[in-house]
Amino acid sequence: MKKQFKFLPIIILCFLFSNHIWAKQLYGRVVDAKDGAPVAGCAVYINYSTIGTTTGKDGRFTLQYNGTLPADLAFQSVGYESRIVNITSTGPEEINISLAVRDNELQEVKVLAPIEKGWARFGEDFLDAFLGYSEWSEQCVLVNKEVLTFRYDKELQTLYVQASAPLIIKHKQLGYIINYDLMDFSRSYKDRTVFFSGSARYTPMDIKSKKRQARVAQNRQDAYRGSINHFMRAVYRNKCTEEGFVVNVMERIDGKDYGRYVSLWSDSLNTRNANDIKKLATKMLSHPGVDTQRIVPFFMALKEWMDKDTQQNAIHFPLPLKDTVKATNHHYFIERTAQRELYMVKYYDYSRLSPQDSMRQATMAEIQLVSGELGPKKPLVKSPPNLIDIVYSAPLPTDSFRVATDSPEVALAFKKYLQVTYLLEKEEWPYLKRKSPFASPIPKEQKSIITLRDTDEVLVQDNGNYYPPYALFLEGYWSYEKLDKQLPLDYEP
Repeated sequence: MKKQFKFLPIIILCFLFSNHIWAKQLYGRVVDAKDGAPVAGCAVYINYSTIGTTTGKDGRFTLQYNGTLPADLAFQSVGYESRIVNITSTGPEEINISLAVRDNELQEVKVLAPIEKGWARFGEDFLDAFLGYSEWSEQCVLVNKEVLTFRYDKELQTLYVQASAPLIIKHKQLGYIINYDLMDFSRSYKDRTVFFSGSARYTPMDIKSKKRQARVAQNRQDAYRGSINHFMRAVYRNKCTEEGFVVNVMERIDGKDYGRYVSLWSDSLNTRNANDIKKLATKMLSHPGVDTQRIVPFFMALKEWMDKDTQQNAIHFPLPLKDTVKATNHHYFIERTAQRELYMVKYYDYSRLSPQDSMRQATMAEIQLVSGELGPKKPLVKSPPNLIDIVYSAPLPTDSFRVATDSPEVALAFKKYLQVTYLLEKEEWPYLKRKSPFASPIPKEQKSIITLRDTDEVLVQDNGNYYPPYALFLEGYWSYEKLDKQLPLDYEP
C-alpha cells in the first residue's frame, strides 16, 4: 500500500482490487525462509480490510473469502518482512509463503545514523503526515511508538522513518484497531512531499454500549461521505451528480502566465449595433503605442470572417504596436455565439501576473481563480514556484471522464487536472485553520484536486478501488483525509 502527498499535501491512495465477486477458500502454510520452520501466529488478511485470520502452530491457515477478486492477500508477522500475494479466481489453489527476517536498516539511507530522541523531535511531524491533523486524529492512539526509528538527511532536508514492527493504532472514533506494517516513510521538507508504503489490517473493536455503537456507525458514514472511495464508487456507477459530486476542468499555470489565461475584461459585440463597433475600436486605440493604421485592416478582416460560414469559432488579434521590435502584450479574442449577429470579445493583457496587476476590474465569467498556495511554509525551506490554479466553471458530465472498457472495470481518464467538489458536506475547521492560519475563513463545500501521473487513465472497480496504484495524485480536501478518515475496503455504507 503506497501513498504520496504534496503539501498542502499531495496525497496518493493506492488500492489493488478488482470487481469480480467470488466465493473462494484460501489456504496454505507460512514458513521461515531460512530454515523452513513454521511461522505461528502470522496474520493473514485481505489488505486494507477486516477480513483475516492467523496461522496455527504448524504455520497453516484457512480463510473463507467471498469478496472481490483479484485481491491482495497480506502476510504479517513480528520480526519478519511482510509479503503480499495477488489472489485471482483461478489460483493459486494452495498458498505457500516463506517470510524473511526483517532487515531493520533502511537500504537507501544506511549512511544516516538514527536520531537520538527522534520521537521528541519528529514524532509530531510523522503523525501529522501519517494519521492526519483532524480532531479524530488527536484521539487516535499509536500504541507502540517505540518501534519507530528516525533519520534525517540535512542535505536533502528529508526525514526517514522506519518501524521494526507493525504499528498498532487504536482508532476509537471509527471503532477499529489498525495494524499498519510501515515498510518505508519519507517526508521532504524541501519540496513538501510525503511518501510511505505498507499494508494494513483492520480489526473491529468490541463495543458493548449501544449508544457508542450508534456513534461509531455514524462516524463511519461521515468518513465515507465525500471520500475518494465514495467518489470512485460514484464514477463506477455513473452517479457522480446523484451522489453530490461536481467535477470541473482545472489548469495549473505559472504565475508569470496569468495574463494569458485570465481575461482582463469581456464584453458582447452586436454587429447590428454601430455603438458596439465604435466602443471596441475606441478600446483598441486607447492602448499606448498602438499602430492606429493597422486597426482598420483588422476590422475589414473581422467583417470578412463574420460573413463567412466557417468552422473557425474564434479569431485572435494581437494588437499591433508602432514599435515593431517590441512584442505586444495586448490580445483580443472574438468568439462566435449561438446568435449569428452576437459575438463575445475578450481582452487579455499578457503582462499581468495577478488580479491586482491592473486598475481595471477583471471580468472572469468563464473561469474562477483559486489559491495557488501548496500549503503552509516550513522555516528555512525554499518557497515553491508561484502557481495559479484556473478552474473552468462549467461542470463536466460524467461520461467525459468515465470510459467503458472491455473488462468489468471502468476507466477514469482525463488530461491535466480535475477539481472535484462534494456539495453535501462542509470543510472541517482543522483543514481551514491549516490553510489560513491567520484568518477565520467560512467553511465551504469540500474541494479536492486530482491529476494523473505517467498514465492517461486509472481503472476503477465497483468497490471504489483503482489502479495503477501510483497514478492518481490527490490535493485539497482529500489530502486532508488520511488514515484518521480511512475505512477498510470492505466497508459498506
